[in-house]
Amino acid sequence: MTSDLRRVEIDDFTKVAQYAADLLAPGQPGRLQAVVLGEHLGAPHSTVEKWLFGVAAPRGLAAVTIKSRLESIALDGDPAYGEECETAHQHILDLAPGEVPPWHVISVRAMPGFILRVRFADGREGSVDLSTKVKSVDAGPYAALLPAMEFIRAAISDGDITWPSGVVLAARTIYDGVVTGNGTWRP
Repeated sequence: MTSDLRRVEIDDFTKVAQYAADLLAPGQPGRLQAVVLGEHLGAPHSTVEKWLFGVAAPRGLAAVTIKSRLESIALDGDPAYGEECETAHQHILDLAPGEVPPWHVISVRAMPGFILRVRFADGREGSVDLSTKVKSVDAGPYAALLPAMEFIRAAISDGDITWPSGVVLAARTIYDGVVTGNGTWRP
């Protein structure tokens, strides 16, 4: 059961998320808005759907960071998509039921040195090198991955890489980084 205070936090966050989604994908159904907003934020669309429909909201530092990014979308009023982003969204609309986008992560394996080995739905494979990011002064949410016992708990949720600490790496971001980085992405 959700406490009254938590319900207010969720409702407040939902309002900001819905406003940003309406700016990014006006007149589109909620699921597509979740995908568009998720791509913009680098967050899993399934998580963003929960935000848009008032089911959940992030907590702590993640909530502050994401809400700030949502508010900047609202302040900008007319964010630029870019042709590549529009193409990705059209591809999602063209998928058959049950089909997953090519950038969905289907396999992840934590390696020593804060490296992830990933395989995507289209068969591509690559690495995500988080070694510098987790140890940097500006690690932000990635600092939660510094204990190796947390890092090795990487899992897949809706094609994205997630950790119990709440850190999420969006599949499309990883995919683009691996493809343009010759097989390795360093955020």
